[in-house]
Amino acid sequence: MKLYAVTVGICFGAFIMINLPFITITIAAILLFFKPPQRGNANLLSRLRSLDVVGSAIFIPGIFMLLLVLQRGGQQDPWNSATVIGLLTGSGVMLLRFVAWEVRQGDGALIPGAVVARRSVIFSVLFGFFHMGSLTIASYYLPEWFQVVQGVDPLQSGIRMLPTVLSQLLTIMFASGVAIRIGYYNPWFFLAATFMCTSNALYTQFDAVSTPASHCIGYQVIQGIGAGFGMQMTSLSVQLELKDSPDLVPVGIAFVMFLQYLGSTFTQVAAGAIFNSELQTGLVERAGLSPAQAAMLLAGGTRSVRDIANEHFPDHLSRVLEGYNSAITKVFFIPVACTAAAFFLALGIKWNKIEEVGEGPLSRLRNKRRTEA
Repeated sequence: MKLYAVTVGICFGAFIMINLPFITITIAAILLFFKPPQRGNANLLSRLRSLDVVGSAIFIPGIFMLLLVLQRGGQQDPWNSATVIGLLTGSGVMLLRFVAWEVRQGDGALIPGAVVARRSVIFSVLFGFFHMGSLTIASYYLPEWFQVVQGVDPLQSGIRMLPTVLSQLLTIMFASGVAIRIGYYNPWFFLAATFMCTSNALYTQFDAVSTPASHCIGYQVIQGIGAGFGMQMTSLSVQLELKDSPDLVPVGIAFVMFLQYLGSTFTQVAAGAIFNSELQTGLVERAGLSPAQAAMLLAGGTRSVRDIANEHFPDHLSRVLEGYNSAITKVFFIPVACTAAAFFLALGIKWNKIEEVGEGPLSRLRNKRRTEA
């Protein structure tokens, strides 16, 4: 326990020391250069009164109970247990009450109707729900596959995820620049869904014995490209849709982020249910382990799978690894379905032009060059 506390302290201290200079520069730049827009003469009390406190008080318990259901259902409690059913019923009642309250509040609601009623906003946030949910599946289960099936340590597992990270970062920069030049965000939604669907479909073909490194790297590059194409476009599309109502832009961005993280939660729960079910079947029925042996293997965690198998039932090691491989690859059918749904949701996003001719610095620079030519 002491060693754990010391390790956490060292990691936290290193995090602070690394990020402190950047935080200091950011704060200094904001204080020196950022001039917030004037929003009238409303005092602090009137601004506090404008907050939808009642809506927040209804919404937070509803979401909290829903998250508890997702955390406990099928894991700590059976889905048909009184605890799960009670939490699910309470969450449903509170969220329905929240919707009714928001409709009553109108433009003063926590999520104003002027935001929700816009087609592009709804389809964009739903796209973000499925896109981010798909991305988190690979971020969680690929390292699991590297550690169990290929037998590498957590550090090596992280290094093997670099193709995803690097291709994603490069694609984000590329997509943002090209989107400004062509004037639309919409193509990247379709490309993101297509690349992500392709990479996850390829992950389902991983084999416990003969998957070459070129496949691991290449499939991750495809995933990183899809993630980079869609990562920023959802919030940018919402900002573009709400450009005629600047006060609603922060609400729209918060709405996008909330649905993205909620999508991650839902897909992780679904993935966990499939993984646990497939793994239990694979270890007992296919690998030939007894329930006690399977429980011992699961209790040891990811890093100890090979050690426990070699120590207690070495003859079953290859079939144990095949069981883990089968369980993990089955999970990737969830992001395949999610990204396919995201592709069709992108059809509902309006083709709003990023910058009309004559507006903004980019168009003025183009017009000036044309005039000089």
